[in-house]
Amino acid sequence: MKMGGLKALMPRTYWSLLAACLAIAGVFPLSGFWSKDAILLASLQSGHYITFLVGLVTGALTAFYMFRFFFLIFHGEARSELHDVHEDPWMTWPIMVLTVPTIFAGLLEHFFIANVVPPHLEEVGHFAHPGWLPWLATLAAFLGIGGAWLLYGKGKTEAAERLKNIFGPVYTLVSNKFYMDEVWLFITHKIVFDRIAAPIKWFDRKVVDGSINLTGWLLQVGGKGVRLAQSGQLQFYLGATVIGFIMLLFLGQ
Repeated sequence: MKMGGLKALMPRTYWSLLAACLAIAGVFPLSGFWSKDAILLASLQSGHYITFLVGLVTGALTAFYMFRFFFLIFHGEARSELHDVHEDPWMTWPIMVLTVPTIFAGLLEHFFIANVVPPHLEEVGHFAHPGWLPWLATLAAFLGIGGAWLLYGKGKTEAAERLKNIFGPVYTLVSNKFYMDEVWLFITHKIVFDRIAAPIKWFDRKVVDGSINLTGWLLQVGGKGVRLAQSGQLQFYLGATVIGFIMLLFLGQ
């Protein structure tokens, strides 16, 4: 990565992105926390405990990867070849404006809109909200942030390289996203395209297009025959009448 050390050069972007990363990580009381908390609560109340655990682990991994990105860009030494790095007000002001709802939108919905909305628009069922759930969700987020800080906190990757050497195959598997891209490419290209799309393409080109082209060719041939019969020459009409009359005589015998 050819970034790093941008905190001093882009302070407004730094603090805005910090708020965004905390929100995506699901840290209380930022906007992303409330949606994550609602998902975890719904899975817990419905008895889907595996989904609940997967949600917690996913939240921690999301926090880890967001702050890995954050630390590598803004902390450590500058690794970019560009020297005149600065913020553009036309970009930073919209970012700062969007940072405000990132921080306060969740609080606004829960402590203001909830008191304004008429009661008859509320859900019929109500469930007890366990008080430990927000703390557990926030703890999972901070575990991910802490892991990112230990490995990339100063914008360096030496600890990550050591981890790569220790957990070689596992690190390779995770860094390649469990090879999901390769799996989907194999499914789409080798199975969908070659085994399904290719026969459909042959049927469309040979059978569907062939029948349409054959119909058009027959119409063209028939049109040429009709055009010859409607030439406007009396000699042709007289000859055709005589030939037809003779054929009728033979058929009548």
